[in-house]
Amino acid sequence: ESSSAEALETRINELTAQHASALDDLRAELKADAFANLESSLTVHRQKHQDEVASMKEQHSADLEHVRSDLAKTHREELERVKSELESSSAEALETRINELTAQHASALDDLRAELKADAFANLESSLTVHRQKHQDEVASMKEQHSADLEHVRSDLAKTHREELERVKSELESSSAEA
Repeated sequence: ESSSAEALETRINELTAQHASALDDLRAELKADAFANLESSLTVHRQKHQDEVASMKEQHSADLEHVRSDLAKTHREELERVKSELESSSAEALETRINELTAQHASALDDLRAELKADAFANLESSLTVHRQKHQDEVASMKEQHSADLEHVRSDLAKTHREELERVKSELESSSAEA
């Protein structure tokens, strides 16, 4: 009887140790999977962000080039008009007009550069805010799923452990009854 009880006690201790080891292994595996998924998601988001920033830079450059071209065309036309005035009016009055137009042109370019820069940064900041929120939501969702999976596994292992202990207890009782 005492040898049978000792064997059962040893078996219960072995099962308890196996159960604890299985839980530890499962926790490590679930953590590794969650971190791998999170890292993969972050890599995708970084690439999307880099692509969007590159696209914005290209669009900004194209817009700036278009505006420069338009301003240069307008400036040429204005200079042609001034040149025409030069031929028909005094050189001094025309020199003043040319200086005014050149100053207006430079001021318009500076204003346009500042406006385009402000628009590009506002768009970039808005995009970054959206990406940060998406990332935070995905991380929260992954954490919730990880917790739910871990709880489900704990529940299954606890149930299996209880069933095994009941079986061992039943064997012990039946073995005691036979003796």
